[in-house]
Amino acid sequence: MKKLGITAIAVLLLLAAVVAFAQMSGKGKATGKNNWSFDAKIIEACSCRLMCPCYFNASPDKHFCQFNNAFNVISGQYGETKLAGVKFWISGDLSDNFGDGTGLWAAFTFDPATTQEQIDAITKIVPSIYPLKFDETFLDKKPISWEIKGDMATAKIGDGTEGMVELAAFKDKSGKPTVINNLTYFGAKSNKGFNLHKSKHHYKANGHDYGFEDANGFVIEIVSSGEIAAK
Repeated sequence: MKKLGITAIAVLLLLAAVVAFAQMSGKGKATGKNNWSFDAKIIEACSCRLMCPCYFNASPDKHFCQFNNAFNVISGQYGETKLAGVKFWISGDLSDNFGDGTGLWAAFTFDPATTQEQIDAITKIVPSIYPLKFDETFLDKKPISWEIKGDMATAKIGDGTEGMVELAAFKDKSGKPTVINNLTYFGAKSNKGFNLHKSKHHYKANGHDYGFEDANGFVIEIVSSGEIAAK
């Protein structure tokens, strides 16, 4: 067998290194992941009575659970995309039984100040918070107002015609707000307590129209994080 010189050996080693690097690069692209973190406050209301049984069971107290959840992101990121300050709204219907991991529909409304990168990030993160697959989804961009002031919390889409939530704190006999501190919020890793409220809310867009009074409501801050495969 012919012996290889030092130069030939060096060339072979270089080629092997190039091939190995290419394989590693290809593997990284195929299996890369984006880290994400999410800390947000939610003004939430639904069609159920206080307290919504969907947090204890796989079915609501009616044959549906129609909801309006208004988010204000305190801090967070998806990869290099920063999420602090993003306001968005999710309306929808969980159906009469979401134990199979499905819901009827969900509509996402983002404030116009939200960038496309932030919208892409939020729509990737939300399924980790709400591990449901909806039969229909919608996406809108409209102004969102969001405020918590004393015992009241209010959120609106635009002037409130298409979406509105008004919450009034539910207090105990001594006049103190009622808070549930040891209850899990769907797929979120942790929360800072369900601050219970009675709600008045409605939604009218994307072919859906509903409204409720003296219904379930609460204000909650959720915290979560994880990894999502890059595509």
